Amino acid sequence: MRDRASIAEETSSWPDRHDLDLTGFIDGTENPTLIDAPGVALVPEGTLGADGTILLLQKWEHDATAWESLAG
Repeated sequence: MRDRASIAEETSSWPDRHDLDLTGFIDGTENPTLIDAPGVALVPEGTLGADGTILLLQKWEHDATAWESLAG
């Protein structure tokens, strides 16, 4: 997709609890494979916005040291 997009920001992170969120929900299980992703993420040719996409993103900041020090 390099000919169609560029990186605006890159944030390093780490998987925690084997991709489970804090409630135990398995996050990301509905994501397509990398091979299928362009066909799912890009607006189809011949339609308004062709080859475009929309990204909805949540970015969270955590105090990892405080989190890890919690009794559990």
